[in-house]
Amino acid sequence: RSALTKFKEDPTCMALLMDGTAALGLDLSFVNHVFLMEPIWDRSMEEQVISRAHRMGATRPINVETLAMRGTIEEQMLQLLQVCVDHIVRSISLRNISSNLADKTYALFAGL
Repeated sequence: RSALTKFKEDPTCMALLMDGTAALGLDLSFVNHVFLMEPIWDRSMEEQVISRAHRMGATRPINVETLAMRGTIEEQMLQLLQVCVDHIVRSISLRNISSNLADKTYALFAGL
């Protein structure tokens, strides 16, 4: 019996460990947690790995966690990435606020 079948059917089997080569083409739509043991920097590869669990047969939300060991370059890169994402989100929010304010100001003056 394959490890995947055992993981899917045996309630005492709580985890399945796979490397990147084993994940190709697998249907993991029955899982609800995916733990990436290190960051995947290639976004398309990360999406492919996650989509193994989030397929058309999936009925539950999929929780994805990316792990990085403390004190490593990966941790520093993830922190930097988070700073960049936060900056982008703030910029978009400020642009939306500015745009909404401009729209309201135009509407106010257009009504005069």
